Amino acid sequence: MRNVKHLLRGALLAAGFHLLAAPVAAQDAVPPPYCEALLRAASLADFSDRIASAETHYDLNIAYRFAVLKANAALDIAGPPPEGAPGRALLELHLRAHQDIVKTAEIMGLAPALSGISTDAFAERDAKIRAGIRALSCAPPGWREKLEWALMIFYPVERLWDVERMRPVMLWAICFGMIAWARRRTKRQENLPAITIIDGRDEGRIPCNLPAELGVGDMSVSLRVLDISRHGCRFAMARAVDLPEYAVITLPGGVQRHIRQVWQRDQTGAVRLLPRLSEEELELVMEENGLRAADPRRSADFSQAAKELLSTEKERPRVFGAAPEFR
Repeated sequence: MRNVKHLLRGALLAAGFHLLAAPVAAQDAVPPPYCEALLRAASLADFSDRIASAETHYDLNIAYRFAVLKANAALDIAGPPPEGAPGRALLELHLRAHQDIVKTAEIMGLAPALSGISTDAFAERDAKIRAGIRALSCAPPGWREKLEWALMIFYPVERLWDVERMRPVMLWAICFGMIAWARRRTKRQENLPAITIIDGRDEGRIPCNLPAELGVGDMSVSLRVLDISRHGCRFAMARAVDLPEYAVITLPGGVQRHIRQVWQRDQTGAVRLLPRLSEEELELVMEENGLRAADPRRSADFSQAAKELLSTEKERPRVFGAAPEFR
């Protein structure tokens, strides 16, 4: 399967390189002199079409006249016509007709000029010139011609679709492939492990309900600490107050810390303690919540209730889409 993917990528790269390199090659290729004369003669149709659509003015007539002069100059240096191209006599006659249209539009007006454009001979000569351009491959290939080789890939499918008995089979194969792809994608999603969010704190949180004061300038804001660890805490306020990024918090037991706000949403938020609490300070704070450590000198010897809370907090899965957590 991997080799097939590599082959498809290589084919796409080759196709892109071909499409990008084709215009450069077309620009570098110098058309033969007779092609230049044919292209100049064919470009005059733009001016005659504008006159046929009742558009004539001084600037258009000047541009039309100069285009006819350039076409005559290109024909003079073109040389003998190659095989499959219209002869010089046809080109000279067509350029003379364009020149007459220009003079008629300048002197007599639009209505007499239309008589020379609407003749069958004029349209026949223009068609022969365009056929000669295609026969000599004078014009650079367009994007449709560049993609013709890619459309050949679907030629066998088109031939099969022409057979009426094969159409139900092809439709069934397409539907079966889509169903198989959907089932495979669903099975792959089911086999993916649950995505968890790693807590930004090094230690587990301890759910609590502690009073605290946050100093904001000359005023203080009362709040309740909902969970706490040595690195930070999550809080709730009685009313929404826009807190600064840095402030001072006073926890139970007289423990004070500078804090940095991590996030705040209306009446709830989370802060990081700077610096983090020591084990003794955390024990002192948690006395207000009825949780004491058996031995303050050991970081792992919290009380049995605190240990249960810690283990529950660590094992609780957090998935995307849950409430915002402290990060």
